[in-house]
Amino acid sequence: MQLSDIIASISLLVSVVGIPISYCLGGRNAKHSTYNAAIDELENLCQKILNESLIIHKEMDYSETNYHRMIANHKLLQAKCSKINVLVPQDYPRNQLREIKQIITDQLFSEESNQRDTAIRNLIYKLTPLIEFYPKKFL
Repeated sequence: MQLSDIIASISLLVSVVGIPISYCLGGRNAKHSTYNAAIDELENLCQKILNESLIIHKEMDYSETNYHRMIANHKLLQAKCSKINVLVPQDYPRNQLREIKQIITDQLFSEESNQRDTAIRNLIYKLTPLIEFYPKKFL
């Protein structure tokens, strides 16, 4: 065997082993990038819900339009969590979503001022665990 044959054999071996490994790592990187982008969208949606809740609470505008807006935001939150679960199968945060819905529809629009005053604090406490439920993934 000549030196050129040895070099050709080694390069073939490296190609046979290296290409599938790089394909797997590249695919995983793309999957994690999509997953992390979806988590960023979830964080933005949670921030939007908090901001809208603060505006409703500050302006004391407990109209039916705002109530339906909060229901729509909750549906968007559910859809975003479902999308993330399709990307990476894991548990669905049913309890967190149920508690958030209870806060943004019941407590925020309650007739009792004590419940309305604690709604924002409770919302902050419930949105944070929802975001932490989906940790970002890296290689």
